[in-house]
Amino acid sequence: MKQFFITGTGTDIGKTLITAGISALASDNNLTSAVMKPVQTGTDEYQTDYNFVENLVPEIAHLPESVSQPYKFKLPASPHLAAAQEKKEIDPDYIKQQYIHSLSYPYDILLVEGAGGVMVPLTEQFLMIDLMKDFDIPVILVTDAGLGTINHTLLSIEALKSRDIEIAGLIFNRMPGCTDVIAEDNVRIISKLAQVPLLACIKTFSEPVTFDSLVNEFKKHDKLKNILFEN
Repeated sequence: MKQFFITGTGTDIGKTLITAGISALASDNNLTSAVMKPVQTGTDEYQTDYNFVENLVPEIAHLPESVSQPYKFKLPASPHLAAAQEKKEIDPDYIKQQYIHSLSYPYDILLVEGAGGVMVPLTEQFLMIDLMKDFDIPVILVTDAGLGTINHTLLSIEALKSRDIEIAGLIFNRMPGCTDVIAEDNVRIISKLAQVPLLACIKTFSEPVTFDSLVNEFKKHDKLKNILFEN
């Protein structure tokens, strides 16, 4: 069993697409993935991230909802605020209990997808990065290929390193399909300065995203396949 925590440099960065892509790649290699989304917000306006992955990769291991999605809130906001609007509070210990419960199910790869970025608060005392530290599994950091990504990415990596959290690697999302000097240099300079493995540069997908389009894109990236499938 392999486990990874999928986090990002911010919200709407493509964590769920990357989670779906890794799940599709696993399925294409006759492996079963399981997905856990500890906190989901915005359920009144959007389908859940878990359901997005499940619709694209129906072969994922189907964990009980209490395990796969321990907390769901209607407001599309930071988890601490979304919970407060429903007069609730997120209990990190409950999330950790459900994570431990998830380990008893049969699958090959567990993908835990965070909410927002690295420093998003789950409560007013507990951040997403604290949950990563408690889970103690390698982190895959998803970032955008476009303008403005250098600062966000390097700060996120610095935060993870300062807490001795293992970084499995970096995935750039929304890579332009043609030559783009800014995106190409973002990949180069971040890789040089951050000194963490570059796992993949994922292209910008046109709608609709399908299982086959995910597999065709994600199977191009050998370093990503290596961390997923090598013993």
